Amino acid sequence: GGARGGVGVGTAGGSGTRRLRSRITLATTPAPADGGSADADAAKKAAPKPENFRVFFHVLTKDHSLPDLIWNQTTRRELRIALESEMTALAREAEERGGGGGSASAAGVDLENAVAWNHLQFAVPYPSLNDEVRVGGVYMRLWLRAGDGFVRSWDDPKGLCEALFRRLLCDLDRDAAVTNMCIRCLVRLYAIHWRKIGPFGAGDGDDVLVLVRSISSTSSVETQHLLLSLIATLLGVPASEEDEENFGAASVPDNADPLLNEECLGVLCQFAAWGHTGMSSVRNLLAGAAGANVEKARRMITDGTDARHSGGDIPLTGDGAESSARDSGDFSRPPVWYVAPPGGRVPPPSSTIKGPFRVSELWRRMRDREIHSRTLVAAARFGVEDYGVADEGADIVGGEGEEAEARIDTGRWRPLRSVWQLRWQLCVDDDGSDGDNRGVYTPAEVSLLAVNSLRRLVELYSSVDSRGIPYFPLPTAKRLLCAQDPLSIISQGLLDPTPRAVDASATLLKSLMEHNDASCAKLYLTGAFFFALRYEGNNLGCIAEFLYDAHLRQHFRSGYAAAASAATGKGNGNELSGLPPRERSILGNLLPEGLLLILINYGPTKFAEIFAGDYDTPEVVWNPLMRRRLIDMMNQHLGDFPFRLGQHTNACYEYCPAPGVSYVQLEGETFCRGYYLRNLVDETKFGEWPVTHPSAVFRSILEEWRKLTSKDASKEEDEREGARRVLGLKDGDGGVELRKAYRGLARRYHPDRNPAGREMFERIQTSYELLLPVVECGGKISISGPALDSVGGEDGAEGATADKTDVDVSLGLGGGWRRMRDVLLLLRAQLLICRRYSADIGKYKYPAYKMLLSCLRVPQSPPSEPEGDATKCLLTKERAEFVRAAVELVYRSCLVSPLNAEELSREDGIASLEDALNFYVETLLDRKKNSNSSVDGNAATSGVGEAPNEMVVSICANAVHTIAGMAYFEMGRSSLTQLEDCRRVRLFRNWKRCIDGSLSLIGSDAAQCIASMRRYALEGIASMARDSSLQLM
Repeated sequence: GGARGGVGVGTAGGSGTRRLRSRITLATTPAPADGGSADADAAKKAAPKPENFRVFFHVLTKDHSLPDLIWNQTTRRELRIALESEMTALAREAEERGGGGGSASAAGVDLENAVAWNHLQFAVPYPSLNDEVRVGGVYMRLWLRAGDGFVRSWDDPKGLCEALFRRLLCDLDRDAAVTNMCIRCLVRLYAIHWRKIGPFGAGDGDDVLVLVRSISSTSSVETQHLLLSLIATLLGVPASEEDEENFGAASVPDNADPLLNEECLGVLCQFAAWGHTGMSSVRNLLAGAAGANVEKARRMITDGTDARHSGGDIPLTGDGAESSARDSGDFSRPPVWYVAPPGGRVPPPSSTIKGPFRVSELWRRMRDREIHSRTLVAAARFGVEDYGVADEGADIVGGEGEEAEARIDTGRWRPLRSVWQLRWQLCVDDDGSDGDNRGVYTPAEVSLLAVNSLRRLVELYSSVDSRGIPYFPLPTAKRLLCAQDPLSIISQGLLDPTPRAVDASATLLKSLMEHNDASCAKLYLTGAFFFALRYEGNNLGCIAEFLYDAHLRQHFRSGYAAAASAATGKGNGNELSGLPPRERSILGNLLPEGLLLILINYGPTKFAEIFAGDYDTPEVVWNPLMRRRLIDMMNQHLGDFPFRLGQHTNACYEYCPAPGVSYVQLEGETFCRGYYLRNLVDETKFGEWPVTHPSAVFRSILEEWRKLTSKDASKEEDEREGARRVLGLKDGDGGVELRKAYRGLARRYHPDRNPAGREMFERIQTSYELLLPVVECGGKISISGPALDSVGGEDGAEGATADKTDVDVSLGLGGGWRRMRDVLLLLRAQLLICRRYSADIGKYKYPAYKMLLSCLRVPQSPPSEPEGDATKCLLTKERAEFVRAAVELVYRSCLVSPLNAEELSREDGIASLEDALNFYVETLLDRKKNSNSSVDGNAATSGVGEAPNEMVVSICANAVHTIAGMAYFEMGRSSLTQLEDCRRVRLFRNWKRCIDGSLSLIGSDAAQCIASMRRYALEGIASMARDSSLQLM
């Protein structure tokens, strides 16, 4: 035989010929006759089977290329030559002896000189088969090419599996080609015949451990990848989607048991982290969203299928193109590795330390023999203070000597060859590879295989019994993988740019956190939630399921806040007591509250759909521009950490809480109990949008109103100044300085690192949130003076106007026209709920009449302003719209519950209504007087920004309707009698004008409203007549 297993007649003619003869025998053996006895059948089976040599020799003349038989013209010639040589040798031997061949009992033969042919040991060398690798009667090259039907028909898969494994052990790191072929055959054989083979090897688990340890010892990247593929197959993880479809997943728990230890799980975790060495990333997904229209931004989001895979497994020899290939994926990543000569003390003296270097720079130094596999290496500390801001383009480069010693992890100096990542990127050639050491899989595919294998180990053993009660202690795989380092590596898999790898990592995290409250409570320390929100692809199903399962279970709060959060239980977030979901969720300050409630109330599927889309509804406002904003903020917070992972795959993220994210698209929006009020009140666009728990939404609106009216501009300015001092900012600092100060202080005082710094940490968070709006619009931190708002005016200034007029439309309200705009939105939302859900709201007394009536009071002009400014203010379109909503809400609140009418009387509501009624009736009369020359009576309302007649009449009609309704009750009539004399006279004079037609010539646009007002006034007279004192008036 040849060096790779040449075969003779007893072997080559062995398995292949025997299988061929057995087929011929089966084809020519007659079937037993029906009705025969059992003894006859047994005798037939015991009798030798006839052989059909005629068919055999006919088939022997044909060519065959099967996994167990190679037969062609060359082998036939080699067989003929061998037989002729053997016959010639026999004849020569017989001639030399002077005897003859034949049987010893034949007559006339000289037995002393006879020659007998030793046919039992006759073998044909077949030189043409010398290069064929044959194991267990199988030519592995043809086995790998054979169809699945042939492999399924193999009659002894277990024996072949044992033969392949023995050959693998013999040639491991001796003959890489044979080793790799054996592994490929084992993968295919076990994927198809796992039911027949059962547990791999001897069944005691030692053979599986041999595979894992061979991964660490082999010097071939291809062998390493194939061994990982074999381990995955033994666990039931298909190497590809095609394998899963064709063969299904093996289910042999005995193969998993040997892997449930720190050594084996650690090896799989190293592979899981290998995906970061790839140079590809999902780029330009949302890059043009800012400054582009929404449709363009939507098209820029992708599922990541355009990602290119390259990097970690390129050849490690050559200078030109290969060096460029290394640098092209390495130049944008920060240097992290320090080196020192071996042989001295550990840690080495600072004078001998050099660095930091990138991996490509280490490779060049390795090539130039400046360093070698025994050189000591250590990675830079990945503290938050070292993180740069990725979009600012600043590399973090340390120096040598004492500065370098302060930056590196002095507890982890190790020889370069003992660092898993560097060994496979730099030392393969030193370990004896053949110079063409290419990997089978891309880094992303290696990572995917490892993560799926880990997930299989976790899912093979349930965490609960048949009653749903969690086991204690946890299953071994889950317990070991929830340690700090493995959990960090798995969480950082969410930073992989490959969609399938991200899905696998998210699914594995979800499996680890199920029925594992202790580990889940601190999962946020790994940065998993930041990594998930940073992902730019649209395959968000697995990420959404992970977020849904874990975001409310994080113990990131401290003190009384944590106690309040725990008091709400572990429900789905719909509880009405305790902290609101925004404060209980780790995502609360990162996502808009509407989107967060979508995750809580509607589940992960709906959340994933909305997160990847463009929505503008009463319940959620989210679009690609907002997602781009979130991704940018996560990138700024993480700095260059994702890029450092490509240089140091085992790096662990040091947690720093992320500051809140603000969205310019939500400026001016008011969110109350699950609804954006601006969209909710837009009945033209959203029609009858349902409101769940209307009474709770109504209370939330009132609470928001109280907060709005209690704001103090001077107090807010003092708070901003205090925030600047807490963060240590200087005059003129901007967003970069603000984020840097926050990260440094937050890391120093975070309760998980500094239990005594809880109070200071909360002050730091509050200070950052106060100053963030200042820098978001490009402003600077100022020691004195108000912060700039989003439109360049001063927040809360009285002089800001909503229209191009010189009149302050918010005169007398306080807080400026912006606050008036926000209050108007709250008034409209209350009106909507009162109209649609009067039965729900009518059960409660309206508690905000004091604030509501303040919206109706006629303001007095300040001494520094002209006397007519107050009148002009109330006649502007914006202020009249505001007053109309307030008057209508007064009416609607009384309509839903008679108790509200009594409460309004106690709050002196009739006097406020009378003031508004008198002002706007006089306005209508003035307009009528000034419009005598006009055909339609509307010439007086044609000024810029003035309220139209229809709006003014609507205010009067609602005021009359409300007073008439209150007069139905005795308390209302009593309030009318207690009015000051001048007010009573003025009220009844205006009441008469509403009836006698004094306002009937105002114009056709208000005619219907005037008719309704006349009817309300007549109804009011009927109710007032029930009091004798009012009859006299």
